[in-house]
Amino acid sequence: MSLSIMAIIFTAILPLTRGIQNSWDSKKGSTETLQNGRVFTEHLTRNLSKASEITAVSEASETNGFIEYLDNDGSTMRYDVNNGYVEFGPVGNLSTLAGPVSQLQFASYNILDIDTPIADVNNVTSIRFVKAEATMTNPAEMAQDKTFTTSAFLYTNANPTTEEGYDPNLVAYYPFEGNYNNVITGRPADPCGPTIAIASDPNHPERGQFLGLYTQGEKIKAVVVQGDYVNCGNDDVGHIDTAITIACWEKVNDLEAIVKSSACIIGKSYPWKFQVNSSTSIVFSMSQLEPLGANPVSTTTIFDGQWHHLVGVYDGTIQALYVDGQLQAFEVKTGLVNTWDGYTFLIGSETNKLATFPGLIDDVCVYDDALDANEVLDLYLNGPSVAGGGGEAQVLP
Repeated sequence: MSLSIMAIIFTAILPLTRGIQNSWDSKKGSTETLQNGRVFTEHLTRNLSKASEITAVSEASETNGFIEYLDNDGSTMRYDVNNGYVEFGPVGNLSTLAGPVSQLQFASYNILDIDTPIADVNNVTSIRFVKAEATMTNPAEMAQDKTFTTSAFLYTNANPTTEEGYDPNLVAYYPFEGNYNNVITGRPADPCGPTIAIASDPNHPERGQFLGLYTQGEKIKAVVVQGDYVNCGNDDVGHIDTAITIACWEKVNDLEAIVKSSACIIGKSYPWKFQVNSSTSIVFSMSQLEPLGANPVSTTTIFDGQWHHLVGVYDGTIQALYVDGQLQAFEVKTGLVNTWDGYTFLIGSETNKLATFPGLIDDVCVYDDALDANEVLDLYLNGPSVAGGGGEAQVLP
């Protein structure tokens, strides 16, 4: 009798125990799947958003997809699927990142239409936005798989001129996001000098990356002959003759060096430039405008170890200087913008290379039009405008 009762009890309990075990396995598997999904999405978003260029990507319909990109060190990195797991790393040396995974898909978009994937993924230069979808499998019995989606916007990969994504009057934009490219035309500038470098500002990592002028890893301590600068050539700005806007962010940490400097921050030398005027101020200089002589000079302290945004505007009647979105000074002027081909657009130096700027420069813009006061303020607050309104990125330090 006792054996019969025990058999009945075990018969009743066994399915319940199996159900509890299955439930526990399912929950454990769900937790692992969720963790794998989070690792994948956070990792991909963080890395793709800092990519300097997409070099290859699979079709949107490919379920075992892949994507390759150049990172800020010039290495080609890759995400793909191998043996049921997502891999990541330098091409030829990938390591397991997350999984198991049953599908990995990438959809690529240009800046004008983020709803319709690009049909020709071989045209990688048009890619500005990437969506990724991965289905992580749950190994537990009768458990459900989970699909994770993420996306990343790339700021430095495309040629916005062909996409008509940027303000059509923005002819040069150097964001210094890991390279020296004018992202409007795709033309790379020429870094000149033995120690030119792109580095992060440890005190303001939210600014991304900027052009730093360095000597053996340290900021330049004095003006040096044949110092470091970036030569942007004349192809993108040489046509400007009636109206112009130039803009950049600057920061000087070595205040002793700026006292010794009469350096050009950005400019085309005599035709137009931002030049150090004193230990605290700059001048927006343009030659051959009438009347000759006077140029607007900043009235607030510019070189104080903080980031400041500079904008110079000439519209055919007024030559104005803005600092941090606010009008500082102006002069009534007339005449055409000097187009001398003998002078090239340089960042960080005067044309004679004798006075390199002892500081940091970021987000250099040149327009072949005159921005108004509201547009200058918007540029300061939001960065260069893109299609659909609004700024490309928050640029405040």
